[in-house]
Amino acid sequence: GVDIPPGKAGDAMMHKRGIEWVARNDLDEDTEHGTRVTIEMEAKFQRGRGSVEEYLEQTAIANPHARIHFQGPDGNERLLERANHELPPEPKEIKPHPYGVELGRLVTLLQEQPKMTLSQFLNQSFSRVSPTTARKLCNAADLSTRISTGKLGRGEADALYTAIQSTRIPPPATDCVVPIGEQRLLAGLHQVVPGEFFTAATRPPGVYRGNPFVIEAALAYGGAVAARKVSLEALTELAAESDARSLRQFLATTFGGVGTEAADKILNEAKLAPRQSPSKLKKAAMRDLHEAMKHVNLDEGQSMNVLRFANRVPLQFQHAACAITQTMLSTNWRSYGLSQSRGSLPSGPITVMVHMASVWVPFTSESKEAIASYPEIQKEIRLALQAVGRKLGMYLRRRLKVAQEGQRRTIFLRYLGEVATAVATINGGNREKIYEELLRVAKKKTSEADIKLDESGQPLEEPEELNLGDNVIIVSEHDHQKQNDDEEDEEKPKPKLRKKTKKKVRKKRRVKK
Repeated sequence: GVDIPPGKAGDAMMHKRGIEWVARNDLDEDTEHGTRVTIEMEAKFQRGRGSVEEYLEQTAIANPHARIHFQGPDGNERLLERANHELPPEPKEIKPHPYGVELGRLVTLLQEQPKMTLSQFLNQSFSRVSPTTARKLCNAADLSTRISTGKLGRGEADALYTAIQSTRIPPPATDCVVPIGEQRLLAGLHQVVPGEFFTAATRPPGVYRGNPFVIEAALAYGGAVAARKVSLEALTELAAESDARSLRQFLATTFGGVGTEAADKILNEAKLAPRQSPSKLKKAAMRDLHEAMKHVNLDEGQSMNVLRFANRVPLQFQHAACAITQTMLSTNWRSYGLSQSRGSLPSGPITVMVHMASVWVPFTSESKEAIASYPEIQKEIRLALQAVGRKLGMYLRRRLKVAQEGQRRTIFLRYLGEVATAVATINGGNREKIYEELLRVAKKKTSEADIKLDESGQPLEEPEELNLGDNVIIVSEHDHQKQNDDEEDEEKPKPKLRKKTKKKVRKKRRVKK
C-alpha cells in the first residue's frame, strides 16, 4: 500500500498518480467522529474524589485539545469542551541511551545480535554512541572492538556494563519528549479549575539514568471549592454512596481541597457530630450540612489540592509515595505568601498540578500510581514549583498592598471633611481649597497600591501594571464573581411546583353552662 499524507501534499500525490478519492461520508450534513469507549462491568459507581468524573476532569486539563463527552450509568451526561484547538506535536522515536539500560537488558540485546561486532552493536543499538565513543567503551571494558557479540559471556557483559556507567556519554536528544506547553496548561487549568490567578512553567529537558524527561507545573489560586458548589441532591447521593465511617472523613475524602480543619468548621456550623455516619443522616441534618458547606469560609481551613500527571495521564492514588507530593511537602511555600505548617501542604484556595513527560517514567510499582524519587527528577520538580510560586508571591504581595493602601484611603477620606473645616475655622482659609489639597496629599500618600513590585516585593520604576509574563492569567473580580454565580446557578435544583389546597376549618361549639 501507499501512505497518502494529509492536506495539500496528499492532493498533489493523488493528482500525480491518478488516484480517485472515494469516500462514503462525503455528505452535506455533519457526521459523528472521534473515539467512543463503552465499558460494561459490575462495579460501584460513585462521585467525588477518585471517581470517573474527577479522572476525566484531570484528563481534560492535561489534554486541552480533546473534547470529552461522558455518560454515566445513571444517565447523567457531562461535556468537557476543548480549550485548545491545536494538536500537540508528535514525538520522535529514538534508540535507548546506554545509561538507561539495565544489566539484564544489555545481556538480552547482546544475545539478539550474535553476528555483529561489538563496535557495530554499540553504535547501532544505542543513541549518542559514535564510533569514537564505542572505542572508548571497549577499551574501558578491556574488550576488542571486532569481537563478535555472540562470543561474549556474562563476565564480558558485566565489564561492558561497568564501562558504560564510568564513561562519559553525551545526553540523549530531547525531541522524543513532548511537553504540554505553558499556554495549553493555562487553557486546560482555566477551563476546569475556578480561580482568579493562573500561571504555568515548563522546565528545560533533563536526563536521569539516560532517559530524557520534562517537568511542567501550573497553579490556580482563588475560587470556591467543590464543597460550596454541590447541590443538596448531589450531596445526599454522595453521602449514601460513600464508604467513609464518619462525617469528617466523608468531607475530607470526597471534596478536593477540604482538609480536616475545614471539615471541622463545617460540622461545627451545622452542629453535627464528627463521628456520625454520613449514610445515616436524616433529611434535616443533611440540609443543615448543605447550608454550612455553602456559607462557611473555607479559605483558611482549605488545603492545597495537588494534581499529578505522567505523560498526560492523571495519577490518583498513592499520593504519599509519589515524588511530586514529597517535593511539594519539602518546598517552603511561606516564601510565596501562603501559610504552611511544618511537614504539611500549605493552606488556602490553591490548586497545583505537576506533569512529567518522559520516554520512561520511573513508577514505584506496576500499577503506575506514583513516581519514584530520583534526585534529578525532584530537583526539576522543585525548580518548576519555585517558578510558579514566585509569580504567585508577586501577585499576592501586590493584592495585599492594594488592600492596605485602600484601607488607608478610606480612613483618610473619613476625616478629611472635619479636618478641612477645623483648619479653615482656625486659619480663616477657604474650606474647599483646603479639602482639595488634603485630598491630593491623601491620594499621593496612598498611590503605592498601583506600583509594580518585583519578585522580592520591591517597587519598580513603571507603576502602570504588574508584568508577570505571558504564562499568567489574572481573572478580574467581576468575571470571577460572574463565573462563581454561573456555577452556583447550574448546581441549583429546579423548584418543584406545589398545588394549593384549601384547609378545612373546623368550628368549635361553645356550650353554655
